Amino acid sequence: MVRGARAAALCVAAAAAARWCAFVLAPLPVGEPARPLDDGAYDLVDVAAPVAAGWRLRVLAGLFRVDALYPALARFLLNANGVDRVRSLARAVPERVPSRPLPLVRLGAAEYERQVAAAAAWSPDVAPRAPRRRWSVEDYARAYRSGATTPAAVAEALLAAVPRLEAALGRVFAHCDAAAVRAQAAAATRRLAAGAPRSVFDGVPVAVKDMIAVAGFPKYSGAFPSGRGPEPRDDPVVARLRDAGAIVVGATVMTEFGISPIGWNAHYGGARNPWDADRYAGGSSTGSAVAVAAGLLPVAVGFDGGGSVRVPAALTGLYGLAAGFARVPFRTEAPCSMTHAGPFATTARDAELALVYALISAPAADGEGTHTTTTLYRPPPPSGAEPPRRMRLGVLRGAIDDSEPDVRDAVEAALAALAEDHELVDVAIPHLMTLSLAGARGG
Repeated sequence: MVRGARAAALCVAAAAAARWCAFVLAPLPVGEPARPLDDGAYDLVDVAAPVAAGWRLRVLAGLFRVDALYPALARFLLNANGVDRVRSLARAVPERVPSRPLPLVRLGAAEYERQVAAAAAWSPDVAPRAPRRRWSVEDYARAYRSGATTPAAVAEALLAAVPRLEAALGRVFAHCDAAAVRAQAAAATRRLAAGAPRSVFDGVPVAVKDMIAVAGFPKYSGAFPSGRGPEPRDDPVVARLRDAGAIVVGATVMTEFGISPIGWNAHYGGARNPWDADRYAGGSSTGSAVAVAAGLLPVAVGFDGGGSVRVPAALTGLYGLAAGFARVPFRTEAPCSMTHAGPFATTARDAELALVYALISAPAADGEGTHTTTTLYRPPPPSGAEPPRRMRLGVLRGAIDDSEPDVRDAVEAALAALAEDHELVDVAIPHLMTLSLAGARGG
């Protein structure tokens, strides 16, 4: 009797295993028929993906290390996360999709100089704005020129503030060299004392994401520190900031390889949100956003491929600009056909064309080895031009209605204020669910 029960149990287990293997090894299913490609209906829904934590996650991680099991497990997770939707859309795409190339032209040296002139022509005589909690680039420049403080004094205060900030929020900087910061600040102090600042950025502290090369620092892109040697030269973004006199404080913590919009790094921890240390700050350009939002810096630079500047800017109350493709040159080893660099700032003016954006969008020099998407440029609006008094602003109504009540109320209030001076137009973005599944990463 016992022997028969064991045999029956083995048969049941074998049948269950066979069904499981048939499921995970079968070709990925094609889901519901794809809607026409131009259908703009809002279709974002929650994905009922499997969740593993604690001992289950440890077991799953161990199984993934078994070469024989990896394909089956990977197929199971793809199925469970709705990849069939992506395949459905792919089958609906015509073989010959009409291309719509952007009218790109090279941005010559004269055009770039015209942009930078807007920042270089800044004057401390411009009337200061109302006091705020955090200093902008212009606040630093005005304080330096009035003698209220010096870059050297600012550097000392900043270096003293970094450990306090990290004690409260977790690791913000992957690399920060106090001696290098002091040397840059001393040089800027001498230039300002001689009445020869390089630009409005002279002596202003800035930081960049640990995916951007900074000479003398290793570049880990959020991965575990592995003893990698220092970078031999600055990325073009960093070089332009240095040339303007900015103090490059260091490289900021990011989520590992940029593959998370949450803003947590398993190797470094933090950094958490300055507005509420119990909440995430968003990613993957997490440390750059936290440094600015906490008031440590007025400007920092990140990379954005799937929201890595926009997400932490939104969660920490900053202005974040994911610059247009082919606008900001950079170097990277990652396969970044989607990635573009852009700044975080405390005010829209710091992030707009006339200041940081103008500075970092210099065309790449010949032989600089920048990413291929940065070899062509489209001219920006004229420097210093007044924005249109009345603009047409697109509103994705479905996303607003799909938000939590507090978020929806805040967005509606902002739209009501914008509607007083601008025209609001409802817009539609097709296949948001498929786009979300295909690009489910921070970028």
